[in-house]
Amino acid sequence: MNSNPSLPAAWQPRSALTIAVTVAGLAGTAAIVLPFTYDVSPALAAQSSYVQLGLPLCLALPIAIASLRWAMSGTVPRWLCVVGYVSALAAATAWLSLYAGFRFDGMFNPDIRNMPARAVTPPMVVAVALAALFVLAWRRGAPEALRPVLVMQAVYVGDAVMCLVAFDGDLQVGAYCVAVAAAAYAVQSLAVTTWAPITTRPMAQPSRAQ
Repeated sequence: MNSNPSLPAAWQPRSALTIAVTVAGLAGTAAIVLPFTYDVSPALAAQSSYVQLGLPLCLALPIAIASLRWAMSGTVPRWLCVVGYVSALAAATAWLSLYAGFRFDGMFNPDIRNMPARAVTPPMVVAVALAALFVLAWRRGAPEALRPVLVMQAVYVGDAVMCLVAFDGDLQVGAYCVAVAAAAYAVQSLAVTTWAPITTRPMAQPSRAQ
């Protein structure tokens, strides 16, 4: 896919912005297996009663695969788009179940009623805002290959904010990698939506009296 100077940088696969966000987002992939808090990584959390918090952070892997494919070739295969949407749906269902009060059996379970308000409301506001940006980007004709990435990013960033705030006193290296990735995803979502394509409409010619 050749770059088109009439399109915003966020819509071009090989722009400096796209490459920078893609590279920064790779920190989230590393964070999947790095300790986030109490020596527990998102991968381990996703296999425990903390799956509701760990699973969304594992979205960094499909996000990275789709983003790298987009940056290198300007396209994302349809099957990968489907995987992205399904992954986002599964992660969103797990994360939102916290707000519904659902808990898995086990001694240690994340309970939203025991979390500070700053770890409950802001993450949802962020996730809804990014979801709204996705809808706006879709209506503005953002590249189809970017759409599943934006959906996954909305879920990831919302959960990342919750985890970073809820465990802010015991963060480890994985948490800082998650913070870098979440910031990069937020920048991309905002840029894809707000930097609308440049269009030129012909000026209407005044009618001449006969």
